[in-house]
Amino acid sequence: MVERDLYTRKSDQRIVIARKDGDAYAVTDPLSGESVGALAKSDLRKLSSNNRLRRAIRTALGGLTLASKDPVRRIAAADAVFKAPKSSQIALLTAALEREQDDAVKDALARALAAAQLTHGKTPEIRIAAISAISAFTDPGVTGLLKRTIAGSSPAEVKDAAKTALEEIEEQVFFWELLGQLFTGLSLGSVLLLAAIGLAITFGVMGVINMAHGEMVMIGAYTTFVVQEIFRTTFPPVSTCRWRSPFRWPFWSRERSESRSNAASSVFSMVARSKRCWRPGASA
Repeated sequence: MVERDLYTRKSDQRIVIARKDGDAYAVTDPLSGESVGALAKSDLRKLSSNNRLRRAIRTALGGLTLASKDPVRRIAAADAVFKAPKSSQIALLTAALEREQDDAVKDALARALAAAQLTHGKTPEIRIAAISAISAFTDPGVTGLLKRTIAGSSPAEVKDAAKTALEEIEEQVFFWELLGQLFTGLSLGSVLLLAAIGLAITFGVMGVINMAHGEMVMIGAYTTFVVQEIFRTTFPPVSTCRWRSPFRWPFWSRERSESRSNAASSVFSMVARSKRCWRPGASA
């Protein structure tokens, strides 16, 4: 239903799964998975669904997938529950968190459980404890949840706890942004310092200003491009990792950075993305 492949057969109102296959639709039974045959589009009527229903379905699927053997799927399921937590999922998340052994999955489950308890906690104490647990995460989803809690009809003590947690998260985000800016400034300053030292040495030795630094920079750029092409053609599973590959866009392109001045921060971001992309079990 989420993929909009659920139909009713007009002849007997039977619910079927239909996917386009050439000029007709291949029809299968949704319960048994057996093929029912092929039908024309005029013989089918699509079951309609809205965004609210699709969110509910994704949330239910997320809860069912928490028991998957694949840790990547369990993380995706926990993320789906976090986006639309339900009170009925608290017990399911608690049980899944108790038996989980993978640290990355534990973090995702703890985040989803805290979101469910914050949204549907029956007492202020439960919701405040959930705020304390969720404040360990600094992603935009958590800050958005805390802001909705502050703006909602929660008790005053819950709002105060959410405000305190939000301030702490914003301080952490500011610190890491400042650290990233310092890293960028240090990188660019090092490049300029090396260029200045090179000019000073060549002028002191030769007595003339040698303008070969531009050529050396171009050699480095071409070397980077060649290495990138070698990785892209030789290691396709790495280079085709969707939206996360460090070789998808060169760091000097507009898509990867607003200007050449923040190229160092773009490289830093690509390295971080490549680590997430290359984690064991990640799909291409």
